[in-house]
Amino acid sequence: MAHANLTDRRTQELFVNLNDLIQGSSRNHAGWDLHLRFDFLPSSAIHLLDMFELFNRLPATLSRQRGAVLRRAFLLLEDVITHDPIEMFRTIVLDAPHLIPSFDILSPYLVHFYRLLCVSKREGEPITRLVMLMQQIMSGASEKELFWGIGRMHEHCLNYYGHVLGRKSELDQRDGVDVRCGEQGPAHRHTIECYNGVLTDAITQFGPAADEVITVEHNQVVATAFLDAEWDGFRELCGRHLDRLRAADEGPMGQWKSKSLERYAWVKYIASKLAVKLGDAEAGVECLKEAIRAAEYLEAQDNKWRESASCHVLRYQIELEDVLRMIDRLEEAKDVQARICSSKYLRDLMRRDMAENEAYR
Repeated sequence: MAHANLTDRRTQELFVNLNDLIQGSSRNHAGWDLHLRFDFLPSSAIHLLDMFELFNRLPATLSRQRGAVLRRAFLLLEDVITHDPIEMFRTIVLDAPHLIPSFDILSPYLVHFYRLLCVSKREGEPITRLVMLMQQIMSGASEKELFWGIGRMHEHCLNYYGHVLGRKSELDQRDGVDVRCGEQGPAHRHTIECYNGVLTDAITQFGPAADEVITVEHNQVVATAFLDAEWDGFRELCGRHLDRLRAADEGPMGQWKSKSLERYAWVKYIASKLAVKLGDAEAGVECLKEAIRAAEYLEAQDNKWRESASCHVLRYQIELEDVLRMIDRLEEAKDVQARICSSKYLRDLMRRDMAENEAYR
């Protein structure tokens, strides 16, 4: 009983510190209201999620490469903690744990993040207390209790944003809570369709080709993929969004803006998953090839997107190999497998990993 009460108290403290973080940050971000009307708060830790996704998808036969990817994810935390807590807490605290496959990794992840925050003289900040409490809940109770608390923090985010902004944040309401808590199915059709009102407002205010419109529509595609990908209108939604992306960036794909390439690749990947699920694996293969092509163009651009794009190329290639094997296109699958094993990004990551290991000896 005492143990249960301690876990309950720590879980309640999670919500208190989450409230402190959001309320405190809102006083320093005067532009929240307008920004959250058409997009989510920026995150400085998206690359970290890419790393964990890649770690999960790489085959067990590439164990050394998987180890290098995992260590790279932990190293990225050192950069993440230099950013404003409101830009990192959602990705680090609410999303990343769902991508970490075992207690043996999640526990060191929380310990490492907590120590980095303390070394950075941030012991008294809400973000640090959040991570400390998560670590204590996991070590004193179980993963189940921790993930229950994470799910409830998503709901608290919605409530706190609504209080801070004087209304519910439209996109956070439609995507963040339902998607990340993993509640899927037709019951959430209203959540998906609520995007249409925000999309109409964005078109009215900025015009049909504006980035704000593309952003809302892209988030609608992603939310739909998580919540109800079998919705009859989903394929039409994807097609409309891809057309809007093409119209926004005239000319060959290699000349598109980075954000457009990233969005195009991701929507093609989502479309491939839907096609395979509905029994059209051949269409899924073509969508994956398009996703890889766009991600490779993005990878070739020498900017902040490169590492994320490299992760996406590999993820899409792994998915493509799986689908090709499923439909007995084995020679093509072997070619894709060879490209995965010879990935320049993985080679560079291995070299960097070995150099860092030598430096610590």
